[in-house]
Amino acid sequence: TGDFRNSYTNLLPSLLLRYRIADDGNLRASVTKTIARPKYSALIANKSFNIADQEATIGDPNIKPTSSWNLDLSADYYFKSVGMVSLGLFYKDIKNVNVETLGYYTGEELGLKGNAETFEVTQNINAYDARVIGAEVAYQRDFGFIAPSLRCIGFYGNYTYTHSTTRNYNQRLGIKDGERVRVSSRRASIETQARVSDKTNPGQTWMPFHFQDGNSNWLTNAALDGISKAPEYKVCAVRVEKLA
Repeated sequence: TGDFRNSYTNLLPSLLLRYRIADDGNLRASVTKTIARPKYSALIANKSFNIADQEATIGDPNIKPTSSWNLDLSADYYFKSVGMVSLGLFYKDIKNVNVETLGYYTGEELGLKGNAETFEVTQNINAYDARVIGAEVAYQRDFGFIAPSLRCIGFYGNYTYTHSTTRNYNQRLGIKDGERVRVSSRRASIETQARVSDKTNPGQTWMPFHFQDGNSNWLTNAALDGISKAPEYKVCAVRVEKLA
């Protein structure tokens, strides 16, 4: 694979604030920047092959770490006896989300001269950016305030709500809405029209099986599940390429 080098520097500032509103309550706020690096094996410049199972893995040293600016606001109150109640709000602006993708390539395309077999290829990419907003509430209290004999019994519960949006998708396929594409699996290949949207997760496609133009059942496996006896017509890895 040759020699590859890559380096980066990240400044990770953080600001943490606490305001004490009473002996038993606090307001907290923080602004931080954090990163999450891809797994080490995804950064190694290599192509590894499992010829028997027709599988391959590609590493890419140019994958960027996922970075996030985080804003957190919270309030907490501590009861006289053991327990507390808290409410928090949070917002995250995330860049270069790293995902593991599956695709299909021939051995010839992967550099194996004369090998026309189709390989299932695993590769990590920086797929998109995202924003996450949410709220969380927690309540913890022993029942000693009801009766001293109930001090050893208590309740703890929490609830979290999140809403996320994605944007700036990796455009490596170069496919635009409405263009004709070829979708291929190990079993078959079909041609259909692409619909580009954010309704599916990056690295995933969805196809109906009701229409002749896009009969996804041709791509999947008709083998029966050993327990339910249902055919495996639900999920499979595919390769998507734009037609000339």
